[in-house]
Amino acid sequence: MEAVTIEQRRSLTDTRAAYLLPKDLGEGNRLDFQHYLLRQVMHGNYLAPVSPSINIILDIGCGTGLWCREMARAFPSVQIIGLDLEESQAVKERPATYYFVQSTILRPPWPSGDSCIDFTHMRGMLLSIPALAWPRRLQEIVRVTRPGGWIELVECGCSIVPAGPVTQKVCDWIRESAQISGIDPDLPHRLSRMAAQAGLRQVQEHHFDLPLGEWAGHLGRAALVNAQAFYEAMEPHFTRQLGMDFALVRSTWQWLVREWNQAQARVRWYVVVGQREGKGGDAARVAPGLWPRLCVRGQGMVYSKTTSSF
Repeated sequence: MEAVTIEQRRSLTDTRAAYLLPKDLGEGNRLDFQHYLLRQVMHGNYLAPVSPSINIILDIGCGTGLWCREMARAFPSVQIIGLDLEESQAVKERPATYYFVQSTILRPPWPSGDSCIDFTHMRGMLLSIPALAWPRRLQEIVRVTRPGGWIELVECGCSIVPAGPVTQKVCDWIRESAQISGIDPDLPHRLSRMAAQAGLRQVQEHHFDLPLGEWAGHLGRAALVNAQAFYEAMEPHFTRQLGMDFALVRSTWQWLVREWNQAQARVRWYVVVGQREGKGGDAARVAPGLWPRLCVRGQGMVYSKTTSSF
């Protein structure tokens, strides 16, 4: 993919991609750190009621592939497919059942037949998909998922509560920067409705409120480290696109941390789970190393709604 170095961070410039954050080792490390945070608060890597007898799992926007590798260990007989703009160079080995496919969610149709995937997972793609493109992308996700198969979407936007004046100001910076690429950081709270409109049934929305700051102990400090890495990754947008003074941007982070600690702020993650309509027989398998091109059918179960704070 075409890329450029901006303030010592590698960012994609390829027209096939719309990605606000850097695509480099530092961002990969942040995503892995965030993965462990989410796994802790969700008590696992997924919420969908996935049967252990499934055959194919797809992770869209797989990043470093950490989620895929852990799922490969949890489902040793299942083929795990990770889709992303680039394969992470930091990963030297991967399970034999994990296959990487270089592709972009922004250019459907994907090289796949209909109804191939038992469980489709997508996390942290909010800053990669323009708001107007979400309905078509969700339709593609439904298309490749087999009837009765499950889909899980995990996103976090400008959803920090309580949002004091500094938080509101920084969220406005993020919104203004994202709007240039047509991205809507407030989309997650509409995600369950969009999933239903895309044709999913039994759609459930789950909330996980992650504490931010020293006030919440180890978990809050860890979440703050992740938030700081994200903030620093966004700094070039604030200074170059919005024309803000670098010293002001850096000092604002310190005021943000103080505000979060005083207000005992939390950031909300949305997990939307739904099932593609239809039911059928056993699932098929794909040849090693190939993108699935088979028709797969099956049936699923019901999952209940939860809201969690930590």
